[in-house]
Amino acid sequence: MLSVHEVESGYGLVPVLHGVSLQVAPGEIVAVLGPNGAGKSTLLRTISGLLTLRSGSISVGTTRLDGLPPHRVARLGVAHVVEGRGILPNLTIRENLLLGSFLHGSRDGEKQRLDAALDQFPWMRPRLSDLGGRLSGGQQQMLAIARALVGDPSVLLLDEPSLGLAPLVIDELFEVIGRLATGERAVLIVEQHVHRCLEVATRGYVLQRGRVVLTDTAEALRTDERIEQAYLS
Repeated sequence: MLSVHEVESGYGLVPVLHGVSLQVAPGEIVAVLGPNGAGKSTLLRTISGLLTLRSGSISVGTTRLDGLPPHRVARLGVAHVVEGRGILPNLTIRENLLLGSFLHGSRDGEKQRLDAALDQFPWMRPRLSDLGGRLSGGQQQMLAIARALVGDPSVLLLDEPSLGLAPLVIDELFEVIGRLATGERAVLIVEQHVHRCLEVATRGYVLQRGRVVLTDTAEALRTDERIEQAYLS
């Protein structure tokens, strides 16, 4: 389980998160929703160690993550697919994918993990020698997710995976995302397409001005008028 307890974080002297708490159990997809500037991406960056925790605690199972640098957080099983994809355009699809092995901390079982990631995105198999920079935006996003999966993470953080993508590509992407929380893997997703996200999520948290203002099952949130109020306030 990913557990975030009373976390406070921000940028420089500017506080963004104010006592945020949430949990994600193995096999769950949990959505983090809220308007721009609510602190959603800041939360993911704090979990993965890209931002320094000011107070509170973050743990996966019994292992504390707070205070650890990003590379150590990654090797403890947390993969962060950042907003903007972050693929390396001058490397091939295969080379981008193999970088995910560094998240795992070992190349043992690399072929099996690579095959498992490619099973989610079969279009990549005949195109492994294509450069990442020649892919469409949607394909680059899928490559970024597949690269994270090669590390076989126990926690997968997805930041705005549908950003800038066409509706048909978004549908294809969310079909895959809906299958990612299997076995012992937990998925925490930040996403502006609220209703599309809640179709695949188990539960959701709504952030507003760096605080959790609402949490419920995905089914309940889909019809909760407070979701609209949170986005318009």
